This record gives sequence, structure tokens and C-alpha cells, in this order.
Amino acid sequence: LGDVYKRQDEELAHRVRIGTHLRNGPRVLGQWLSANVEPRVVLSGDGAFLAMDGRAGEMRVIRASDLKPACPPIAVTGVDKSIPRLPRLRPGRAELLTVGPDGAILWNVRTGGFVREFPFPALFVANFNQDGSLLALGGGGGAIRVIDMETGDTIHELRKRDANVKTLAFSPDGDLLCCASGGRELETWNLEDGSLLHRIALPSRTDKAAFSPDGRMIVTTSHPVSCRVWDARTGEAVSPVMKHKMCWSATFTPDGNHVVSCGLKSTARIWNPANGNSRTKSLVGAPEEMFMNAVFSHDGMMVGI
Repeated sequence: LGDVYKRQDEELAHRVRIGTHLRNGPRVLGQWLSANVEPRVVLSGDGAFLAMDGRAGEMRVIRASDLKPACPPIAVTGVDKSIPRLPRLRPGRAELLTVGPDGAILWNVRTGGFVREFPFPALFVANFNQDGSLLALGGGGGAIRVIDMETGDTIHELRKRDANVKTLAFSPDGDLLCCASGGRELETWNLEDGSLLHRIALPSRTDKAAFSPDGRMIVTTSHPVSCRVWDARTGEAVSPVMKHKMCWSATFTPDGNHVVSCGLKSTARIWNPANGNSRTKSLVGAPEEMFMNAVFSHDGMMVGI
């Protein structure tokens, strides 16, 4: 859980917590201070590691088994603090990808050592596919690059037409890549041949998107008030508009049956996309706080918000 609170000296400090599944409480297992106003937190798919912002210019990697550091803090250089860029833990490997404006760097989370660099001008976002064999990079002018992680070769050079790339999401089987930019279009690409599968016209700005665990659906977040579910193959809407005040992000639960949206007043809403009904979970925090995003482990037993 990423939240903001005041210390005794009235300066803002920032806290990262990890807890169990929403339906189990939640119960706080640990917490750490962060230097960032919007603490960035990622959980590896197998639940083995948690990566987060530490002191200014550092990333901290924690072992989920005992909540102790997996390696010394990793110094991150060249990061533009005005544009928070989410780091990524590589699935199936003890590796962390940090993202800066000039490219991405891969680190060994057991030693904190440098592994590989991926130069990319005006980089905004990076993401791995589910088994960590592919890496997608997206940046200014709609540029998208898909890289084979074993060989380092570029498989596809794609381009989103309307704006800078803000979100890249692989389908679970790695065949599709969807892209959101903060504009009013969502584009989905077929990675077998690099062709554009469909382009969805959206009613408002959308800069976040995520696939369902079975790859059949995509949920988009239209800031600041709603999220919606779409058919990943046809681009047709399959849910009503689900409204959540100051909705910042939405993702599927690991079983694919519900959508969790994060928003204002420390709330996470759990939706049934079939009918748009929801229930609200108010988690620990002051009323003025905002939850930015939720990340689940693959077994659904741990969630970071």
C-alpha cells in the first residue's frame, strides 16, 4: 500500500506497505519509507520479491519470504522525477528493470549488480511478458520496441499514432500487446506479425490498460471517473461503464472474475464486470489520500496498493 502521512516536523513523508489479499482484511505485513510523493511498488509474479522506491535515487528490493533486503539499494541514475516511471521485476528471473528518460537498465536483485542496458530515447514505460522472454519499451512520439530478452534483438518496431506511450501490456500468452497513451484511443497489436489488431475509440483520456488472466478481456481506466472492460480480440465493450471518483487505475483479480479500481479517499472498489455492480473497500489511510494502483501476485494471496 502506498500512502502519504505527516511526520512530527510536518514535512511530508511517504510510506509503502505490503499486505494480504483484499478479501482477507487486509493485514499489513511490513512497511518502508519512500522519498517519492507517489511511491512506485512492483511485486514479482511469483511473490518472491517486492521492489519499491527508497531514498532519492535508489530502488529497494525486499524478499517477500522474510521482508528483508534481497540486495543493497540499487542506485538509479538519470531519472526524471517529474515523470514517475514504474520499474519492473522480470518474471522467472531475479532481475529488476529500472526505467529512465534515456533507456532501461537491468539489475541482478540478489547482488545489486548491473546486467544489461537498453538505450531508448524519451522512454516512458517498459513491461515484460508473462514469462520474461519479451520486453516492450514505449516512449515519446508513440515509439514502441519489442525485444527478445535472450538474444537482445528487436522483434518489432511499432508506433502509436496519437501521443506518447504511457502503458504497455502483454496478453498472458504473449501474442498481443495493447498500448494506451493518455489520449482517446487504445491500440492492440498482433505480435506474430506486428500488425495492428484493432483501435478502440474511447470517450475520454485513457492512459492505463490491463489484460484479464485468460487474455480474453482488457480493462481500461478513463481518468478521472471510470473504467470499462473490452473484448481483447474484437475491441467490443463487454461491460457497462464502472464509475469510481478519481479512478486512477484498474486491474483484474488473478481469477479474472472481478476488476479492482483504485481511487480517492483510500478506496479500492471490487467490480463484477458482467453487470457493473461493485463493493467498496476502505483501507487504512486519511480521507484525503488516493490509491494509485493495485498489483497482485499470481496466486492472488498478496496485493500491493
